[in-house]
Amino acid sequence: MRKTVQIREKIEKEFPQLNISLEKIELLDGFLQLLTKWNKKVNLTAIRSQNEMVVKHLFDALAVLSLHNTATNQPYLTGRVMDLGSGAGIPGIILAICDPRIHLTSLDKSGKKILFQETVIRSLRLSNVIVLKDRLENVVKNQKQKSRYDVIISRAFDQIKGVLTYSAPLLRPGGHIILWKGQNWSLEYDEVKEELKSQFTLCCTKPYRFMESGHGGVFLVFQKHKDGETNDRHEIQSE
Repeated sequence: MRKTVQIREKIEKEFPQLNISLEKIELLDGFLQLLTKWNKKVNLTAIRSQNEMVVKHLFDALAVLSLHNTATNQPYLTGRVMDLGSGAGIPGIILAICDPRIHLTSLDKSGKKILFQETVIRSLRLSNVIVLKDRLENVVKNQKQKSRYDVIISRAFDQIKGVLTYSAPLLRPGGHIILWKGQNWSLEYDEVKEELKSQFTLCCTKPYRFMESGHGGVFLVFQKHKDGETNDRHEIQSE
């Protein structure tokens, strides 16, 4: 319980606007405890310190909850969500814990990481998460997955062009892609071919940085065009 109180204090200090309940914070604490335990035997993440996990895993995931579509005044993150290359369930499972409106499909090709996620789901009794062990190349060929998702998230994918390429058949028209990127994201974006760019609008870029640690990055939000639609709206949100 002591660790739960400490995590709650840190979350409330960094994200006073989120109003995350004690019940959800206890689940987040449970997730971190399982991650710490498994990490001693299985290499799930390079981050070993729980203090670092709070900032670089937990906070990094929670920061996306402040992203809102100003046109609709609704959060970008809602509905059917796929986490590409989810690893140890970060950020997808963290976000699914915090918001039951998220129905998460957590995709990774690693058996040990999927096994960990399945353990988390059972231990924390999460009803809004399913895991999928497969290669992304196979998933995009599956007709049942076509245009299935409202939102695709990815924190681990190396290149923007790869995410856009694989997300295009999975995302419904009008759906969004949310990426966690560093300050030099524009260099990656410049590598995307115009034919691929034309299927999406980069509708939001939002830098974020945490007060005490200084850790941060940039959120990129892309919207998939509807048939025949072009949209050049680009919103830059401040920290």
